[in-house]
Amino acid sequence: MSLRTWSKRVAQGLLVVVLLVASAWATSRLLGPTDAQEAALATMREPLPAVERNAFAALWLMPYEVPVSERDATFADDLRRVEAMQREAMLPGSGVHPNRSADAYDAPSPAAGRYPAAIAAEEFERFCKPRENCLKRVSADLDGYAALIERSAGLLDRIEALEEYDGLHQAFGLRFDSPMPAYQYGTLIRTRHAVWYRQGRTMDALDRTCRAITTWRRLGANSDTLVSRILGASYAGDAYARQFAQMLVEMPRDAVLPASCAKAFEPPAGEEVSICSAMRGEFAFMYSSIAIAREDRTLFSSRMSKLLSPLLFSEEMTAASFAEPLAFYCRADILRAMADDVPIVSPDASRGDLGFQCLSNAYGCVLGGMASPGFDGYAAQVMDTNARLRLIGALLRIRTDIGDTHPFSVRLKATVNNAGLRNRRVDISPDGRSLWLQNYRSGEAHWEIPLPAYFHSPAAEASR
Repeated sequence: MSLRTWSKRVAQGLLVVVLLVASAWATSRLLGPTDAQEAALATMREPLPAVERNAFAALWLMPYEVPVSERDATFADDLRRVEAMQREAMLPGSGVHPNRSADAYDAPSPAAGRYPAAIAAEEFERFCKPRENCLKRVSADLDGYAALIERSAGLLDRIEALEEYDGLHQAFGLRFDSPMPAYQYGTLIRTRHAVWYRQGRTMDALDRTCRAITTWRRLGANSDTLVSRILGASYAGDAYARQFAQMLVEMPRDAVLPASCAKAFEPPAGEEVSICSAMRGEFAFMYSSIAIAREDRTLFSSRMSKLLSPLLFSEEMTAASFAEPLAFYCRADILRAMADDVPIVSPDASRGDLGFQCLSNAYGCVLGGMASPGFDGYAAQVMDTNARLRLIGALLRIRTDIGDTHPFSVRLKATVNNAGLRNRRVDISPDGRSLWLQNYRSGEAHWEIPLPAYFHSPAAEASR
C-alpha cells in the first residue's frame, strides 16, 4: 500500500470518527435530560411554602444586644450588605469566587459596631452543650449557674421568644454564599430550665422545656434549608426531649404536667414527617453552583475551556441531574414511608446511565459528581426525632393510665406499636432503669432515656 493510499484511509477513518462523535454529541444534546430527570426538576422548582413570621432575623441578630425598636432597621442594613456582596461576586473580573463559603463574609454585621455582644465568649462556653446532662451539670454549682442565667436574662428571653415564629427561611437567598444564622444559641435556654428545675420551679422548667420542643419542631419542619431542618429536629428530638425525660424521671407519678407538654409530644404530622421542602432548598443551593460555570470561573478558567464550554456544558441538563436524587424525598411513596417510620434507602446513582448525557455535558457531570452526596442519613435523622417524640408521648400515656395493672413491659409493647413505632426496637435496658429506642441513622445504635422509678423492671422483663 502506497503512502498516499494509507494517508487517505487514515484521513477517511478520522473523518468517520469525527462524524460519529459529532452524531453522538448531537443526539446527547438533543435528547437532553431523561423523563425522570425532567419530572424531578419540575418537582424541585415548585415554590416553597411561605412562612408568615420568619425567625431568621431574630436568630441572626441573637449575638447582639439590639433593642427591639431597632432590630428591623439593623437587619435591613445587613440584608443590603449581603446582597451587595453577592452582586459583586457575580461581576466578571471581580476576583471573587461565586461559590465561596459564607465564612468569606468577614465584614462584621452592622450590629457588631453599634451594640454590645449579647454574651462574652467565656460565658457562652459555660452553658450546657446540646447533648450534655444539664441537670447534672448545674447541680454541681447551682448558685453559679443561677447567677449566670440572671446575667444572661435578656439573651435567654430572646431565645425563648423564638416560639413566636412560624418557620425558619433563609433571608439572604438560597445560595452557597448566603451566611447562616446563629443556630448555636438555640439550646442555651436548657441551662435556665435546668436551674429552675433544681431551684424547685419544676412546673416553670417543664413548661418552658415543652414549649422549646414545640418551637423547634415547628421551626425545623417549616424551614427551607437542610441545615435548619436537621438542627430543628435535633434540638426538639434530642437536646430538649432528653432533658424533659430527665426531669420527668424525678416527678411523682400523680404530678399533673403543664398543658404545653401534651402539645410538645403530639404525634408528628404534615411537614414534620417530611424533608421535601428542605430538599427543594438544597436544590436551590446546589443549583447556585452552576454560577461557577456560567461565569467562566474554575471549570472554565482556561482559554480552551471557555471555547469548549458551549459544547461541554448544558445548564438544563446539569440542573436536572442535580434534581433527580433530591426529588426522591418528595415522592408520594417516600413521604408515606417517612410518615409510617419505615426505613428508606435511595437508589444508587448510576453513573453509567449518565454516560451518554456526559458526552454533551462533561462539565455538568463534573459538577454533579461534586454535588451529589447521599441524603438518606438526613431523612433517617428526621425519622429518629419523630420516633423519640412518639416514644415519650407513649410513655406519658402509660404514666397517666394508672388503672392498667399489666407489667410495664407488656404495656410498653402495646403502646409503642399503637404510637407508630412497630418498625423499631424499643427495649428496656438490662438493669430495667431506662428505655432504648433503635436509631435509623448510623452512629449510636439506640437513643436512651431514663425511666421513672415506678416503671423500673427486673432484668427478666427487660426485653421486647
